[in-house]
Amino acid sequence: MTEPVPLIPRMVLFDNPDRTAPKISPDGERISWLAPLDGVLNLWIAPTGQLAQAKPVTHDTRRGVRA
Repeated sequence: MTEPVPLIPRMVLFDNPDRTAPKISPDGERISWLAPLDGVLNLWIAPTGQLAQAKPVTHDTRRGVRA
């Protein structure tokens, strides 16, 4: 008899990602992505190679930015 396989936690499947949908600006100087701000997905932008300087450019508090 085989052992039961544990279920994948719902948070793994349905929670907001840490970062998603990265894009580089046409001039290559900035990078953007979607990431949570106070638990809601928003758009963040940073200079390329300087992610510590990232700032949110949207401030959605309800549904989050999806695209």
